Amino acid sequence: MEPRGRVVTRQQKRMLDFRRALSNKPPEHVNHRPGSGHLIDFSGFEGPSVRQSNALRRGSETHMTSASMKEFLAVQKAQLDAFLQQFGEQAEAQRSALGHIMDQFAGIAASLGSTVAHWLGHPAAHQQAHLYKELELAHMRAIDAEGRCQQLEKDHQTLQKQLVEDAKERDELRKVADLANWTGAAKISDDVIRSQWKQLDYNIRVMARALAKCQTKRPTDDSNKKRFESIVTSWPELLENDDYKEFLLAAYLWILVNKEIFSNGDEFWGGGFARGLKHLRQNLVELAPEADGPLRSEPTMRHVAKWSAQGIALISHFYGRNKKAPKKQATNALGRLKLFCNIAADTSGTDFLREIKGIMKTALELDEMLMGSLAIWSIQWLRSGQSKSLRYDADKMDAVAYANELSPKTAVVLAISPMLLKTGNANGCNYDSEMVLCKASVVCD
Repeated sequence: MEPRGRVVTRQQKRMLDFRRALSNKPPEHVNHRPGSGHLIDFSGFEGPSVRQSNALRRGSETHMTSASMKEFLAVQKAQLDAFLQQFGEQAEAQRSALGHIMDQFAGIAASLGSTVAHWLGHPAAHQQAHLYKELELAHMRAIDAEGRCQQLEKDHQTLQKQLVEDAKERDELRKVADLANWTGAAKISDDVIRSQWKQLDYNIRVMARALAKCQTKRPTDDSNKKRFESIVTSWPELLENDDYKEFLLAAYLWILVNKEIFSNGDEFWGGGFARGLKHLRQNLVELAPEADGPLRSEPTMRHVAKWSAQGIALISHFYGRNKKAPKKQATNALGRLKLFCNIAADTSGTDFLREIKGIMKTALELDEMLMGSLAIWSIQWLRSGQSKSLRYDADKMDAVAYANELSPKTAVVLAISPMLLKTGNANGCNYDSEMVLCKASVVCD
């Protein structure tokens, strides 16, 4: 771009060329005839003088004189100077406007430069490289994290498989441990067993009271006579004595339950193996030491109790109960009772078959509790009536009837029920300790 003082337009250039042409004199020998050509073409200027000179030239076809030419040129020069002055003023105004615009452009450029410089000077511009580096590091960390995530997934899958295998192995070991530790014993509290014992005693007393109301006679069959003799030797007199008949019949029912269920049980449950297991356990209990010694590796009472509970659990599981046995055995027992008791003449409406059947079911449930425990339970009878040596013992006996004040010297006439002894506990410990859980019911003088 040229400086503002040197800006020349095409029109200005033509006017300058025209002015130079006018300043040169035409040669005097030139004859300006109508047919000759003009040195200057004035057709582009439409002033009145030009039109007038053209008219004179066309009308008179006279030759211009030197004076008229000078006058004409002077007029033309004045008009041209006025035009040039006006044009110069316009050009100056345009140059001024252009300069103003250029100043504005310069201000804008300076402002842009300042803005760019500000942007370049901003801390973010200096942090760009640092940010790019941080971004690259973050990208690398993301790639590394993704790789570790994939590795962790593989490790997780491996651990899952290992966990499944470990679970299977654990189950197998648990089965082995359960097999080794399984006792088959159910922990039953002393209160539950005592309650079952009292329920059995109550059922026997109810039936004995109903039997005592019937007409009785001395039995002649050997089975009943042996059963009464095992209770007391003076049974014939007691059976005929209304004060003792009910107690004697209750003892008879207790002997029946003990013989059929507690000492046997083959007809009721265990597939015929219950009696043999009970007898074998009793023999082992008599042989085994009560407590484990620090240097003793031989079996003790604890091992016998565990083995017995396992055996009872197995035969109970595989053989279970004989559902027909209670009714069958109750019918047989009732038939033996009828040999000395006139049950048919009873007018109280008592269903003796149902009563004795209920007694056997209660005794059977109690027997399963006792045999399935890790504690060693034993039912012991106090032999009374054979001599006057049996005296009242408050720790082992519960006197249900007596004529005189009870004391250690009081003679026992009749033992109605046995006592229940407990050795050890349900946890398989303390076999060197023994306790009376249920006392024997007795009749004293």
